[in-house]
Amino acid sequence: MRPPTRPRRIRCPARGVAGALALLAALGGRAGAVLAATLVIHVQTPDGHALSGAVVTARPLDAAARRPAPVHAVVDQVNRAFAPDLLVVPVGSTVAFPNSDSVSHQIYSFSQPKRFKLPLYRGKPYPPVPFDQAGVVTLGCNIHDDMLAYLLVAHRRRCRPRRPNAAPAEIAAARADHGPSAFVGLLRRTMPNLPYIQRPLRTLCRSAAMISLLALAATGRAADWEMSFDTRLVTSDAGRSFMDGGLGATRYDRNDSGVQLGRARFALTASLGELWSAHLDAYAWDDKDRSPVGVTEAYLQFRPYPRAGYRFRLKAGAFYPPISLENRAAGWESPYTLSYSAINTWLGVEVRTIGLEAQLDWLGTRTGHDFDLGLTAGAFGWNEGAGVVLASDGFMLHDRQTPVFGRVGQPGAAPLGAVEPFQQFDGRAGGYAGVEGRWLDRVVLRVLRYDNRADPTAMDFVSGAIAWETRFNSAGLRIESGTGWTAILQWLDGETLIAPPGLQLVWPFRAQFALLSKRFGRQTLSARYDRFEVETNVPDGDGWQIGHAFTAAWLFDADAHWRLAFEWLRVRSYSYYRTEFAGPAFATETQLQLGVRYAFGSGVR
Repeated sequence: MRPPTRPRRIRCPARGVAGALALLAALGGRAGAVLAATLVIHVQTPDGHALSGAVVTARPLDAAARRPAPVHAVVDQVNRAFAPDLLVVPVGSTVAFPNSDSVSHQIYSFSQPKRFKLPLYRGKPYPPVPFDQAGVVTLGCNIHDDMLAYLLVAHRRRCRPRRPNAAPAEIAAARADHGPSAFVGLLRRTMPNLPYIQRPLRTLCRSAAMISLLALAATGRAADWEMSFDTRLVTSDAGRSFMDGGLGATRYDRNDSGVQLGRARFALTASLGELWSAHLDAYAWDDKDRSPVGVTEAYLQFRPYPRAGYRFRLKAGAFYPPISLENRAAGWESPYTLSYSAINTWLGVEVRTIGLEAQLDWLGTRTGHDFDLGLTAGAFGWNEGAGVVLASDGFMLHDRQTPVFGRVGQPGAAPLGAVEPFQQFDGRAGGYAGVEGRWLDRVVLRVLRYDNRADPTAMDFVSGAIAWETRFNSAGLRIESGTGWTAILQWLDGETLIAPPGLQLVWPFRAQFALLSKRFGRQTLSARYDRFEVETNVPDGDGWQIGHAFTAAWLFDADAHWRLAFEWLRVRSYSYYRTEFAGPAFATETQLQLGVRYAFGSGVR
């Protein structure tokens, strides 16, 4: 074949970016001919965009068929990502995996051409790994689920990965926006009564929390830690805040305008050998909780190496159930806005798993497929107060998370008073289970069934608290593009009820939100719309609420330490309770926040 005398474009339709795309361009001519030409190959998607993650190989047809000499290559780990994340080496080459990161990693692959695992390490790497069989090798980290890279072990003489130009800051930002998988799904409405597991479950959870704290203290320098301080300049015309016992739908009310502490956070993560790790998240909110500092999550995690395409995880302690598609950043925060959606605000106030959770994942993207599937199931206690805030104050939009065994509201401040969502006095265990599907790490579909199985007739005669039976279904969809766009749709539908002597009072509730976000380098623009409703069978309508909210936010990550944020939030709602406390039934509440956050520590990247 005579080579072209001018550049030629070849378009290849993309069938997926999870694996490497191999394209063979042949150059050659008749023996003895002296040929000189340029062949330009553009690998593009059907809509004309450059395809990231493509590999082009070339072999002269008139050259002697011989394999290239093996090489020694390096795949480093920096900022919790592989560098590079796509590498081509000849058969017989060796690859070293140094860890230049501030955290430890566990590298593995169960791809057919090369199966291996490197136990937990930091700094000095293990000896280089030989690659003697041609094919695509998918690399992962057993500690950080979002770390992914590909090695193409090839026979070709020349192999070169091709990708569209992208600024390093944009690549790092895109990687940071991708949270760890969580796998959720459906649970039957009825579960057998399991009183015999209450005592072991209580002992196990307390032991897990204590072991976590002791392990984190004992590991000292080996633990990855992070501290952050978030200061807000606030202006608000909202009604009295829920932490003051009011019915305002936002975190800050008209008396809070000025400079406020958004949050102070301290987090620790420590590896306990090869398979166990301990995690702790603590916050200070500068509000009227009975303790100035509270723990929102503290748990142990068991994470054996993936095997034959399957991965198993087990948690014990206190943590969030895997429901939210919005709150995916560290500390269960949202990377899109300052205030959470109505759904996730309520989860942060009243819902926590204090118990056990097991996950089983099928990692299809690590075995040549375009999707992953996962199942999860959890058993928990100490959530019999979930529902009381929803039935009293309704849905709200803010970012305050109730600490484990913390308090919401103030003593004697009607209608809520001072309530504790995390209590256990009826001897029942709750549960949830679910399923998640993930396509190419771009589309996530998640469904969950949750039931705390509380006995609505049970009362704690010491505190006067009553058990709230709360159950709900949740479904969500998140779609991400390769150009910085993110869209999230989430839905929640359930009911909470109590049954004091001679009565059964029920509050059905439902909420939905749609969020659209665009990442521009270090900047993120987001808009969200929420709808929410709480109904009731109480004759005078106590707790009835309906409303909607608009949120717009701009976030700027100056670097790994500094973040600037601005948010506008408007909530319009009708609340029956407001009329009973000399307030308007209909209210429009607006809140503006300008936030500055500074973070530091070994876990900051």
